[in-house]
Formats: sequence, structure tokens, C-alpha cells
Amino acid sequence: MTDSHKSFETKTETKTKRRGNPNWVKGGKSPNEGGRPKMLPDLRAAARNYSGDALATLAKIMLDHEAPHSARVGAAREILDRGWGKAIQAVDVGVNLSVAESHANILMRLAEQARHKKEEASRVLELTVN
Repeated sequence: MTDSHKSFETKTETKTKRRGNPNWVKGGKSPNEGGRPKMLPDLRAAARNYSGDALATLAKIMLDHEAPHSARVGAAREILDRGWGKAIQAVDVGVNLSVAESHANILMRLAEQARHKKEEASRVLELTVN
């Protein structure tokens, strides 16, 4: 067996190796039926109790132009995130409308062609019946 043949076998074996829970059988009962555990309600309530202080810290740091307070800002942000969730972020998808429009035009042409063929078929059927 050549070295290249051996490396091919190794690559094939790697691809068939299973990830995750080796005891789980596809189609069987999920080992994690409940899914990811939810945040504990008392942790959320405790974090919300510190929201005012966290906002005050952010405001104090924002107004203090002397030194960077990245550790304090990070802590305040984490408290707010745990108490109120992360802020909504805008995402620019960069969709090219001309591509979407061309797809729509193709679909409309295909629908029109199908309608014409259906009309032709019904005319032929009408002629053969009469």
C-alpha cells in the first residue's frame, strides 16, 4: 500500500467519525429534551436590582474623560445584558435587488409560458373532440 493510499484511508475514516454524544441513536429519544436551560429567574431579578447602579456607573464613566474604564464598562454592560437582554443590532444584508428582480422576472416568464402551453393544449383537445 502506498503512502498516498494510506492517507486517503485516514481521511475517509475521519469523515465517518461521529461527533457529539456517541450513545445517541438517530431517531431515538433526545438526550437533552428540555434544550438549553433558561436563565435562573432569581439571577435575572438580582441583576435587575443593580440596573440603576449599572446605569449610574456607565454615566459616570461616560462623563469621566480622565482614564479608560473598560473593565467597569464591561461589568456594567454584562449586568444590563443579564437583566434586560442584549440590545437589538441592525444588520446590513447587502441584498442585490437586481438579482432578486431578475429571479422574479424569470418566474413570471415561466408562469406565462406555462399558461400559454395550457391554453394550446386545451385548444388541441377541443379540436380533437369536435
